[in-house]
Amino acid sequence: LDVLEHHRGHPLAGIVIITDGGQNAGPDPLSAAEQLAEAGIPVHTIGIGSTEPQRRLAVTDLIAPLRAFPGDLVTVTAQLQAHGYTGRLAEVELTSRSVDDEQAAPSRVGLERVSLPADGKLLDVAFEFEPHEPGRFIYQATLQPLTGDTNRQDNHREAELDVVAQQTRVLLVAGGPSRDYRFLRIMLFRDPIMQVDVL
Repeated sequence: LDVLEHHRGHPLAGIVIITDGGQNAGPDPLSAAEQLAEAGIPVHTIGIGSTEPQRRLAVTDLIAPLRAFPGDLVTVTAQLQAHGYTGRLAEVELTSRSVDDEQAAPSRVGLERVSLPADGKLLDVAFEFEPHEPGRFIYQATLQPLTGDTNRQDNHREAELDVVAQQTRVLLVAGGPSRDYRFLRIMLFRDPIMQVDVL
């Protein structure tokens, strides 16, 4: 319609539209076609793309805490999405590698076999583990490709986790032994990762 408005009052031999058949913006195509027909402007369409439904697997997100302590129970969650594979079984692998040692090969943290959800639905796959060594680590979730996957570049995603060994230092300041103070002091002193000073 913008073309019709722009060329109003000038001769227009026709319009060529190259399209995959999808409509995601602009006015209704049928309404535009009617207005072009009334103006006597022929429209020639060229279809591109495949008529077959596209299959796709993806790891859309990898959710991990920013920091953990050795011996903590850590949960890293991979969010999966699929199109054209409803109910199919697929394998998701979680690996880790050290940021500080680039030569070290990734090590497997876990492997899950899942049934893929309906098209467009998200599926959360959780991996629970206990890191034992301090350091910075890159965790990668990889969804093993299936036959027909049209884009394998989005089958993996990474997240960084900092495993720290030192205690968290807390300065607790209170004007008197109130209930809140006593409760918080007890909770902090019971936590082995907290180093508490009271003023």
